[in-house]
Amino acid sequence: MLHKKKEGRTVSLEINKEKCKGCGECVDICRRKVLDMDYGLDRDMAKVAYPNDCIGCGKCLTVCSVEAIELTVDHARISQNQVFAKRKKKVWVIAGIIILLIGMIIACN
Repeated sequence: MLHKKKEGRTVSLEINKEKCKGCGECVDICRRKVLDMDYGLDRDMAKVAYPNDCIGCGKCLTVCSVEAIELTVDHARISQNQVFAKRKKKVWVIAGIIILLIGMIIACN
């Protein structure tokens, strides 16, 4: 399920039907509403409803406890650890900016 993005990136998002336990956490966290639930006779499971809307952010990966979601960006598989590391880096950058601004405010007083 590959598709091109405007920025020239290729994103692929797939749900492993054998692993998915149908909790719906990934559906709830996706702000772009790429995922939806498939309510079947045997069991419920998540499905990729709008693959062209996926931007490859990886939020769905962070809530899947059974690792049923496979996200590939530019032919490189993205893992939960990579998404967490990226978010952690952003938090440190924001914290650094806040500390810098506090220092500037103190210096101006």
